[in-house]
Amino acid sequence: MTGTNTKLAAAVEAYFADLGRVRASGGATGERSSYGPLANLLNAVGATLKPKVFCGGEYAYPLTERLGIRAGGDASRREYEGSTFDRTFVGLHLGPRWLIGAASEVSLLAEVSRQWHSGNPDSDTFGGRIEAERRLGPRWRLDASAAWRKRDYRRHDYLDGPAREVSLGASWVATPTLRLWATLGHDRDRPKTKQWRSAALWGRRGASFVLPRGFTLGASGALRRTAYEGGDGGWPHYTDDGTRRTDMTRTLRVSVLNRGLTFAGFSPRLTLVDEMRTTNAQLQDYKRNRAELGFVKQF
Repeated sequence: MTGTNTKLAAAVEAYFADLGRVRASGGATGERSSYGPLANLLNAVGATLKPKVFCGGEYAYPLTERLGIRAGGDASRREYEGSTFDRTFVGLHLGPRWLIGAASEVSLLAEVSRQWHSGNPDSDTFGGRIEAERRLGPRWRLDASAAWRKRDYRRHDYLDGPAREVSLGASWVATPTLRLWATLGHDRDRPKTKQWRSAALWGRRGASFVLPRGFTLGASGALRRTAYEGGDGGWPHYTDDGTRRTDMTRTLRVSVLNRGLTFAGFSPRLTLVDEMRTTNAQLQDYKRNRAELGFVKQF
């Protein structure tokens, strides 16, 4: 750990020393698409990264024949050596669920969450979400959701502001062992600072296939286009072509679940994720591969 922290400190010192040199010269960084000192700093931070732990769950309690209560939450924790970049997230939701006839339901949920950075509160979010589902016979199902949230940051108040999300999805049980689904959505963030305002259009498609011996195989792909409304190619995005920043993010996921194998009632699920973002903003492209090990249980 000491050696890693020493390398991180050296990378930080080298990065700021080079920025000082650039500023004193009145020039710019040596390259537009790759800046060595910053790349070294990011690699040093990444070397301190530990596995991320996350969990979530929900409980639905019936009050009457058609009215119930949904309550749930999510939590995640990512640690780095030295705790300088540690991040923790906790979110809760609560609200009623109405059954409308034999094939439809609607839920209205209140949401609150908090994120910590280096052990200190970083941001709070509160808002609400409405979800609706309609079953069109034994094979088809439609679902829709809309959410509004308000974010408040402790230090970065220029990011304070509302965000909203809408989505519409459908699923089809093609065979007793094969289910196909697709979702389209639109998100919009409106923080105080115009340069960080953005709108995103996204879509996801996937399938799940029940295999022998208790295995379930899942695969999905997602594409997301995010366009930033403010800026002219300068701060804070610094685009190569001098236009507003536009990101395109592609995500592929493959998962394997075995409900026949349990640990304290939970079944293991292994997920492999490949994600890539392309953008016209400097130093914002990336390609990530990760593996997730989860434990799933239905009550």
